[in-house]
Amino acid sequence: MYLIVDGLDECQREEPGLSQLLELVAETSTNRKVKWLLSRTHSEDGQLCLELNAVSVSGAVNAYISHNMSELSDQYRQKLRGNIIFSSHKFDELIQNIEHVLQEKSDGTFLWVALMIKELKTCAPNKALEKVKKAPKGLHGLYTTILDNLIQFDDAKDCGKVLLIMINAYRSLHLSEIVALAQLDELAAHESILRHCEFLTFREDIHLVSFIHQSAKHFLVQDQGPAVIIFFQEGTGKDIRSLCQHLLQS
Repeated sequence: MYLIVDGLDECQREEPGLSQLLELVAETSTNRKVKWLLSRTHSEDGQLCLELNAVSVSGAVNAYISHNMSELSDQYRQKLRGNIIFSSHKFDELIQNIEHVLQEKSDGTFLWVALMIKELKTCAPNKALEKVKKAPKGLHGLYTTILDNLIQFDDAKDCGKVLLIMINAYRSLHLSEIVALAQLDELAAHESILRHCEFLTFREDIHLVSFIHQSAKHFLVQDQGPAVIIFFQEGTGKDIRSLCQHLLQS
């Protein structure tokens, strides 16, 4: 079904009016069978632009959540396949509750949703709803939680080295560059270390390491600089600079 609405700028602001129309658009935007086309004449009405943008982003994020929850549901069903007792109704209710909390907390941010879905994929189904409920709202709070968890990781020091290298890099780095610059042990599980650095993304096909988003790098540099430095013993920074100079000269 295609719904075309022209002249939004002419819609009255008093109820019932523009607000109710935008609420209807938001409510139906996740339905794949419904497509909206909204138009208006050129206007200096900034508030209308903001309202339309919020509706568009909110609908897109909710659709993104629904898509990922469908995949997560299949993954959880696989994990529970061997259970002797399994309530399909209880499982469906769990998935719906998780999706509802994600929508409430996402605040129109795709990256927040992507990070939470990544966390949920490694979580047991019976712990998933609790994890989502405890998750902080907003990227800053989520980044703080990720960093706190990282510090508890067995290879926290190696993760810290990798993060410090990436913070000072002007481009994405190849895995071989990361291993050399961070001086990772050749017997260490390099890819496993990178996967635990949730601020980073690792392209396995081309072995390329990047930040998941510029905001992650900004968080580490501007907000949590001291927290990253505690991974290192005194003098490590000097060792890394010496190694860089050696590699450039070789």
